[in-house]
Amino acid sequence: QPRQLDESGRLWTPGVRIGVRPGSWFHLTECFGPVLGLIRVDDLAQAIEVQNATAYGLTGGIHSLDADEVHRWLQSVEVGNAYVNRHITGAVVQRQPFGGWKQSAVGGGAKAGGPHYVTQFARITERSVAPLSALRETFELVWRERFEREHDPSSLVAESNVLRYRPIGRVAVRHDGGQDRALAVVRLAAEVAGVGLEVSDARGSTDDEFVRLAQGSDRVRLLTAVGHDALRA
Repeated sequence: QPRQLDESGRLWTPGVRIGVRPGSWFHLTECFGPVLGLIRVDDLAQAIEVQNATAYGLTGGIHSLDADEVHRWLQSVEVGNAYVNRHITGAVVQRQPFGGWKQSAVGGGAKAGGPHYVTQFARITERSVAPLSALRETFELVWRERFEREHDPSSLVAESNVLRYRPIGRVAVRHDGGQDRALAVVRLAAEVAGVGLEVSDARGSTDDEFVRLAQGSDRVRLLTAVGHDALRA
């Protein structure tokens, strides 16, 4: 049972909450407090279902000596940092780049401390317009040699820190008809990565309609401006 340690109510001792039910407020809410909630499940499949049911996916872990269980969990869990038989906090720059899935990610999803984090702050322009066929070859090469392969940039002897990339389910794209080249590049990248696209044309749909479309997507790509209300939504 947590105990309040100061008069302001901001400092508490850690606590453990047992009997948390799947789908309950405590299960689905990201609580930034020193309270551990315990949910009882019947098997690994149910555990993965409960773990993935939240709107967040920052870190997760499994402790098991069964290689098949570990493999199944790694292929199914929706977290940015997946730890096996080790603690699940204290990510180290480069060894375990920090970032998550779903509402535990911001922007393009590049993880802090990882090899592609800085590029999301850059403004990249094409100096020459390459044909889409050449871009396809480049995209496929980079996907095959870099993003599709699991690798360990740290190469430590004492521990394994595997960096891997996973395609997201769907991206909502907003354009207004004046970005044919950019839209074609987005379509090509999505095709190579195996990502679904939902394309919204501002000339034939409102911002509210785009918001409803985006709410069912994992990411949003804006090729044209949208209103402040749509951005807040």
